[in-house]
Order: sequence, then structure tokens, then C-alpha cells
Amino acid sequence: MKKQSPLVVMFFLILAAQGRSQESDLDSIRVRTVDTAMELDSIWSDSVWRWTGPCASESVTFRFDYGDTTFRRTTVPCILSLTESNSSSAPASLYAQPTPQSYALEWEISRIELDQLTAYPTSSSCFPPLQNSLFERLVGEVDQAIFEADKCAIIENLGQSKCLTKPQAKEALLRIPSEDRRLETLRTGFIHFEFWTPEDIEELFKLQFIRERALATFESR
Repeated sequence: MKKQSPLVVMFFLILAAQGRSQESDLDSIRVRTVDTAMELDSIWSDSVWRWTGPCASESVTFRFDYGDTTFRRTTVPCILSLTESNSSSAPASLYAQPTPQSYALEWEISRIELDQLTAYPTSSSCFPPLQNSLFERLVGEVDQAIFEADKCAIIENLGQSKCLTKPQAKEALLRIPSEDRRLETLRTGFIHFEFWTPEDIEELFKLQFIRERALATFESR
């Protein structure tokens, strides 16, 4: 085997040292999710972030926090795991209980790929999102309220005090029959939500004059 000259060896050593130095200079990013089998909260400080493990549902939404200023997020679909009973060639019994489906994920993302995602101000969001089981219990109080004003008060407090996902926020607001009161509750309880889009507003408000008022509320921000 041809022996490398000392200059060539030194050149590659310098390149390797520079690569390690560049990785050590990268800002730390906080990575979180509640969609894996166990809640994830870790620090990412090198060039590529990897995750392998079971999922709690069909997809995982990862949130990447850059200090206290901005964050990025992305949703990754999980893969259905084949269990022993699913892969068995034996015929299924008519009385056998269905095997619960399980999902897993093996995924990685680089700093370059992450930087291409939309950045959001940290102040516009919250974490972790409210669990669906707890959300259903809380909105059950809305259904039990007799007067619409009481429903609005409960939903307004829910929007201000809990970290709701967009589907949860929509479901709560749609429990208010009057679109006029629904808009007022949106303005007082959910105005900090940066994820509202014109399509969301059209879904929440069918009356044109109220929909236009709602759109004007967010366009003026």
C-alpha cells in the first residue's frame, strides 16, 4: 500500500478538526414531541438529528426550539409495525381478538433541511399540546352548560389557559351556536393563535358578513 506523505496526512487531519470544530460551534436546538411512545425532550447540538422508536399514533410532530425566540415544526408519518400475529401464516380464529396496531419511526433531519422549514415566533405557540382525553373532558363542561354565555366563558378560558391544537380549538369554537358570539370568543380566547388561515376562518364562519369581520381581525395584525 502506498504510504501517504506527512503533508497529505496533516491536510486530512486539519479538515477533520475543522469539521469537529464547526459542529461544536452549532447552536443547540431543543427537540420535543408528545407523539412518541414516551414524551421526548432532548438537545440537538450537531449537524444531523436522528430518531428511532415507537410512535403513539400514525404520525409524529417534532418541534425544534431555537432558544426563546423562534421554533420550527414538522410532521412525519410513522410506519405500521408487523406483529407476530400479523405475520403468522396460521389461519385467524373467528373468536380471536384483533391485534392493536402499532407504529414505529426511523427518521433523520439535517440542519440544512430544518432551516428550510417555516420559522414561527415562540410567543405565538405553546407546548405541550393538551391531551385529547383531557380536552374531551373539558369540552364536556361546555355541553353541560345551559346558557350560551356560559359556553362562551368556558371556551374562552380554555383557549387562554390550555395549549390547544388547531383541531381542538376548532372543535371548541364550533360548540358555540351563534357565529357572532363565536367570533367574539375567538377574538378574546384564541387571538394569539398564529396558525389560523383564511380556510380555517371560512370553516368556522358561514355567514359572509361575520366571516369578513373575522378575516379583517387577522389581516390587521
